[in-house]
Amino acid sequence: MSKLAGKVAVVTGASKGIGAAIAKALAAEGASVVVNYASSKAGADAVVAAIIAADGKAVAVGGDVSKAADAQGIVNAAIETFGRLDVLVNNSGIYEFSPIEEITEEHFHKQFNTNVLGVLLTTQAAVRHLGVGASIINVSSVVSSITPPASAVYSGTKGAVDAITGVLARELGWSYFEKLAQQRVLQVQSAADPPKKLLLGERAVMADGNDYNLLLLKDQGQPVEVVYAIEGSPLIIVPSGVFRSAPNPNAARLFQSFFFSAEGQQLLVNNFAHRSFHAQVKEKPGHPPLSTLKLLKSDPAAVLAQSEEIKARYAKLFKV
Repeated sequence: MSKLAGKVAVVTGASKGIGAAIAKALAAEGASVVVNYASSKAGADAVVAAIIAADGKAVAVGGDVSKAADAQGIVNAAIETFGRLDVLVNNSGIYEFSPIEEITEEHFHKQFNTNVLGVLLTTQAAVRHLGVGASIINVSSVVSSITPPASAVYSGTKGAVDAITGVLARELGWSYFEKLAQQRVLQVQSAADPPKKLLLGERAVMADGNDYNLLLLKDQGQPVEVVYAIEGSPLIIVPSGVFRSAPNPNAARLFQSFFFSAEGQQLLVNNFAHRSFHAQVKEKPGHPPLSTLKLLKSDPAAVLAQSEEIKARYAKLFKV
């Protein structure tokens, strides 16, 4: 199966050049593609025709990314045509080189509006629709680092894109989940007593998972470390879902996606006694091999009885 089968991508500025190549490559991997163009409808139609000829799915959508209404329209076209959005490629760009003596306001705004404002507006329009495993890809340029002569404005736009990409990676990363949690959009349920006891200076056994609170305590400098148990399941994944009537279901999907991503799983492996079957996640050095652990039974009723026995034994051992 193609890597992007069932996914939907929007590629801005895709009527020619790099954008057209990206659109065709995404389609070749199975994605349905919205081929955006600002002025060359014929070019976009040719890209769509090439994709369809190769048994792919695509549609051409006109729109100026530097205008909020157009940026929203491009994203809406993806939702209306294909029902979802998984990949946004901010590729639209204008480049005009001029020595400093010849730079005009028009020269400046023309490039910054498309190259920088366009990235912000399309991302703003797309982020509320991004589903599980979604990606935002901003196309920058080497000029932001090699700074060739007469490229002050264009290099400035690409330097801005680099900075925006870093900011969005943070804004839509872990801190984004923190802000959502503060707004009570997401709710994480787990046992609260062990962390409370730790804050009171008492010794406690983490019989139930409470990794989020442990992570906060570690960030606060509390002397908390995870003990690798020699028995019991190191990680139990239960069925999970998102309520259709949730205040912000896409935020919940985003959190769920992060939790099961390579980055999220590696975080759990590095900081807690978790295991992961994710192919890209590396085992923590010194972590006892899974084969040496006594695992819980697979039958739900047997798991309940066995886990209660383990809790009782640990409580007796640690006198809590």
